[in-house]
Amino acid sequence: FSVGLTYYVGTKESHADFYEYVAPVVVEPKKPDTDKDGVIDEKDECPEIAGLRRLKGCPDTDNDGIADHLDKCPKEKGTKENGGCPVKVAEVKEKVETTVQNNAIKEPVKETVVEKKPVESTKKPVESTKKPDVVKNQVSKTEVTKAEAPKQAVTKESKISEPTNYITNADSKLIDEYTKYITYATGSYDYEEQGFMLYNIAAILKFNPAYNITIEGHTDNEGSKSFNKVLSEKRAQKVKLYLVNNGVEESRIKTVGYGSTRPVDKAGKARNRRVEIKINQ
Repeated sequence: FSVGLTYYVGTKESHADFYEYVAPVVVEPKKPDTDKDGVIDEKDECPEIAGLRRLKGCPDTDNDGIADHLDKCPKEKGTKENGGCPVKVAEVKEKVETTVQNNAIKEPVKETVVEKKPVESTKKPVESTKKPDVVKNQVSKTEVTKAEAPKQAVTKESKISEPTNYITNADSKLIDEYTKYITYATGSYDYEEQGFMLYNIAAILKFNPAYNITIEGHTDNEGSKSFNKVLSEKRAQKVKLYLVNNGVEESRIKTVGYGSTRPVDKAGKARNRRVEIKINQ
């Protein structure tokens, strides 16, 4: 159809005739969207099934961030690393035990120090025939030679004491492995976990009272920077609350939110919605 504009040359009262000009306006036809999900068919990877914009028009039944046609378990929420299927606790335990064995730190071999007793000489000192100078109320100012300096024996007290508390690489790896299975939905700070991951983390911290930690909250890039900053802080605080309620001292835990500034997967979003727990050095 066309849209036009009619106008007069001069005034209507003085001119009976007028000129009409019609300016054509081209209206492009609307591109088809068969499943009416807001993604046009030419860009829709699932054009006959309504889906989500962030998944290129494909559905995600279990809301785990993996499109159903790529999800090995489309009706069960899972992880990207496991093909969209939930992680079984036995599998995680086996993987963690392997990680611990590969990263276990051997205790340093303690060096034994043998104390050497001074050997008494059988020779009698030779008396000098020279008479010493006698000076009343004065001490002779003579330099002490190396031979005259007393030798200090190495004792247990003089050894450098070894640290009794130190952070093991195995514990750090173990906590990193557990936090991979703590996931979040977009815009939410309520975590979902596969198995008893936070319970296991709390057990490690209670067993090692010298460990102080920082919980870092992260988000995807959906929403404003200010919203994501607050959301990431709430995610870290929610995990802290769980640990405190399960026996970890609050004074040992710090929290920080980084929003969407530290993504681990630029192509995806689900992996960026996470928390990380760092043992402070």
